[in-house]
Amino acid sequence: MRFSPIFLLALATGPTTALRVGDICGNDYDTGNCQSISWCHSRNGVVGQSGLCPGTGTDIRCCINPDCAAPYQRGYCKAT
Repeated sequence: MRFSPIFLLALATGPTTALRVGDICGNDYDTGNCQSISWCHSRNGVVGQSGLCPGTGTDIRCCINPDCAAPYQRGYCKAT
């Protein structure tokens, strides 16, 4: 049985899906949404490691636990 080099390359690199601002991102420990670094810092969020928002610009990172506000409530946003 022979495999073509293209097939082996696809197995080695795994699937890559481009994300957009607002999409859910994260790793095994934390989840958040893809947002600009400045947006995340302005809401006291934690900027995740690079690579969690593939296909976005360098200023877009996974923002974990930013401050959230709703009428009469305040807390942390959690990706769902």
